[in-house]
Parts: sequence; C-alpha cells; structure tokens
Amino acid sequence: MRHGTLTGYKKLGCRCEACTKANNRHANRWRLDRYRGIERMTPVQGSQRRLQALCYMGWTCQTLAERTGISRGRLQHILAGVNPQVWVSTADKIAALYDELAMIPGPSRRGAQAAKAKGWVSCMAWDDIDTDRAPNGYGYKHRPNRRGN
Repeated sequence: MRHGTLTGYKKLGCRCEACTKANNRHANRWRLDRYRGIERMTPVQGSQRRLQALCYMGWTCQTLAERTGISRGRLQHILAGVNPQVWVSTADKIAALYDELAMIPGPSRRGAQAAKAKGWVSCMAWDDIDTDRAPNGYGYKHRPNRRGN
C-alpha cells in the first residue's frame, strides 16, 4: 500500500496522517477550482451523442478507443450513459476525434447498421449536439439510461 496518496485514503481505507493530508489536498483543490469557475466534470450527453454519431458513420468502439487513448470499456460506458458526467479531459478527447472523423465514413458497415438499429443518428441530425433536445427531422425516441435520464 502506498502511503500519502489519495488512493490509499479512498480505496484502501488508510487513515494515516500522510493519506489524510493527500485527501484534504485533493478536496481543497476541487473546492478552489469550483470557486474559480473551473469544472472538472461535464454532462455526458454531448460525448455520448458524438460517439453515437461516429458509430452511425461506421466507426467501431475499438477504433475510437485506440484513436482517443480511452479504454474501450470506458467508451462503452459513455455510450450507454452509465454515469451522468464525464471528465472534461475525456469530453475534449472525444470532441477532437469527432471533429476529425464526423464526415468520414468508417470501415464497419455492420457497426453502422447496429447503430442505426439502436436509433442513433448521424452528426448531421443535430444543430447543436450538446444542447438540442432532439435531432432535427428524425423520429427520435429518447431511451432513458439506467438512471432514468
């Protein structure tokens, strides 16, 4: 067990002085960032829609994971909307990849068909992919995630 780390405090339950100080530093940094208006988390919706649109275009989760450096499992969690928020750094990686690949057809025809069967839509369906309630001109049915959102 590593002493003096946030992991030691949070995951391993160590309450030594060094681990407690690491936890306090972390909490203070979060509070200070919030006070300064710096957010570390952002709603998952924009990232989820971007990934869905890329899958609709024929890009596979494996390819997207390799190109972003985010694990395939994590991308699948984002696609499923398991958590209501993602790290800003993760959202930025997904947005950059989306900007690069949005108009380029992907190699997987089967993946594109699966995305269409799930009711996902292309990038052209959104005026503002982050904030629109529904895509334009589509019979879009919102499917709630596990939390009912």
